[in-house]
Amino acid sequence: MYKCTNCPEVREEFHSIKIILTDCGDCITNGVSGSLQRVPSQILTITSKSGDGKLVRDYIKDTKEDVKEYKKELASKGVPGVK
Repeated sequence: MYKCTNCPEVREEFHSIKIILTDCGDCITNGVSGSLQRVPSQILTITSKSGDGKLVRDYIKDTKEDVKEYKKELASKGVPGVK
């Protein structure tokens, strides 16, 4: 995102990170150069809530319990290699 310091022009440009635009297309025709300034993009911040991940933790806990019960069932049937 670029903003001209000489006129109200604001534009979004996509280019290589190595390229720095300095001239406003409207103002350069009037002899003004170097008036374009880069405007930092909005920064996305993610905040964590205390309940985040609860569903996953509960699923893991339930699955571990199911695996323990299944192992007990297999051990009671005499399946080799199950403790």
